[in-house]
Amino acid sequence: MYLKVIDTSLGGKMIACAKWRINKHERTEEQLKGQLPQPGPDEEGRPAAQDFMKYLSSVRMKYMGTKPFACPPSYHPLDIAFMANEIQSYTS
Repeated sequence: MYLKVIDTSLGGKMIACAKWRINKHERTEEQLKGQLPQPGPDEEGRPAAQDFMKYLSSVRMKYMGTKPFACPPSYHPLDIAFMANEIQSYTS
């Protein structure tokens, strides 16, 4: 799911965006490995960027693992619905 926030007072300029992946079912570790951030050619020769990508992968594996998820664990689904409604009313 993609979310885009437009500021109408700035002539319709996009001011924020997000991409959320919704996993309704448990995944295997093999499926998960294909979805984890991995250093690519752009990070070659950039050890800090490589370390950051490895860190993102390790914490995603630690906290989310193969379990199904649909939103950040710190948010209740009703909070998400409220935020989406607020964003929609703000951008309308």
